[in-house]
Amino acid sequence: MRIRPQARARGFTLIEMVVVISLILVLLSIALPMYNQSILRAKESTLRQDLYTLRHVIQQYTLDKQKAHRVSRI
Repeated sequence: MRIRPQARARGFTLIEMVVVISLILVLLSIALPMYNQSILRAKESTLRQDLYTLRHVIQQYTLDKQKAHRVSRI
C-alpha cells in the first residue's frame, strides 16, 4: 500500500513573489525614463507650435495696425 505524499498547498512561495516583483521593478526602471522622455518631447512640440502661432498672430496684428494707420492718415 502506497502512502500519498502530502498535497502541496496552493499559492505562491515567498521566493516566487520576490522574483516576480523584482522583474516588474526592472521593467519599470527601463520603461519609465522612456515614458518621461516622450512626455517632455510632447510638451516641447506643443510649446514650439504655440510660439509659432503667437509669432503669426503678432505679425498679423502688426500688419493690421499698419494698414489702419495708413487709412486713417488719408
